Amino acid sequence: MHPHLPFNRPKVLLLTAGHLVTDIYPGLVSPLLPALQISLGLSLPETAFIASSLVIISSLFQLVFGYLSDLTRKTLLVASGPVIGAMFLSNLGFADSYWMLILFVSLGGLGVAAFHPQGAALVGIKSGDRPFTGMSIFVTGGALGVSVGALIAGPIVELGSIRTLSYLMIPGICIGFLLWKSISRDILIRHHQKNASRNGKAHWVVFVIMVILAMTRAYIFVSLSTFVPLYLAEKGRALAFGGLTLFFLHIAAGIGGFSGGFWAEKLGAPNVILISFLVPLPLFMLYVFAESSVGIVFLALAAYILFTSAPLVISLGQRAYPKNISMASSMVMGLAWGSAGVLVTPTGVLADYIGLFHTLISISSMPFVGFLLTLLILRKMDW
Repeated sequence: MHPHLPFNRPKVLLLTAGHLVTDIYPGLVSPLLPALQISLGLSLPETAFIASSLVIISSLFQLVFGYLSDLTRKTLLVASGPVIGAMFLSNLGFADSYWMLILFVSLGGLGVAAFHPQGAALVGIKSGDRPFTGMSIFVTGGALGVSVGALIAGPIVELGSIRTLSYLMIPGICIGFLLWKSISRDILIRHHQKNASRNGKAHWVVFVIMVILAMTRAYIFVSLSTFVPLYLAEKGRALAFGGLTLFFLHIAAGIGGFSGGFWAEKLGAPNVILISFLVPLPLFMLYVFAESSVGIVFLALAAYILFTSAPLVISLGQRAYPKNISMASSMVMGLAWGSAGVLVTPTGVLADYIGLFHTLISISSMPFVGFLLTLLILRKMDW
């Protein structure tokens, strides 16, 4: 936190726009899984590995880019990331084999990974004395981007072809240019703040807690994004309906992230985190057991509540290590989502044995893990 610096709205909004555009491209992938599964004759684990590869690369490589960002203090990665992601993830239709598809997904994931540590770090810096507000806006941009990608993927393919997605390169190139013109001269550095944790042990405890909470949330979200379209296709639903369901899932998560700062001011950060992991559990269960389209309401409401704590967890992670803000951001975001991506493939193997319905039931029970963890460590944290 920078208590003496003002909230830089233009820079925060530009970085949020960059987050939105960058995350459109990974948002395209999950709705296309049923079509890719049929066109390439893939098994369920192979199909799950497509989503898993994207999440692993785009998340775990954030650690590498976060380290390089803190080492050099340069911000060129934040501008090049959207361009690289756009070039590969909007051209999946040109991959004529399974392993070429994995290559495109992996290279596109590297572009997505390059943007996030620097983007989050710069938002933390440019937000001045309003870190929760700035991070809430930034998180919302990413969720909206994934939502837009999920919404438009199916209709574009059904109206044209999967190769028609290549036109979506244009927004990524444009936002990359704008970020390069506006951000490339900035320096990544952040001063210690007065309310940082008091000692190294406190830093470590707060940080590990935030990472584990982020991992739990990420696993739930990545797993639902991967298996809900496959479950709906199994029930005979159209590809576009799966994309629409993911759109509501992601848009609700974005609204939840946007309102996280507001709820933290009203209820306190620990209470918001507790609620965000307790209330979604029955709502996710209601979605799975619902037989009609009204179940989407339960799914969206659960995603909204789950993500109210997302900006709080990122900001608290940055607060623990203000001198290594990019690396801290990459751990809370990248390591968390990367771990979730690793777990998607074995979850796909499990789904082969127990079926998609029971797999979704298992995923829906996971929020309780975050609730118990938060409940156990409330008194140990410097909120």
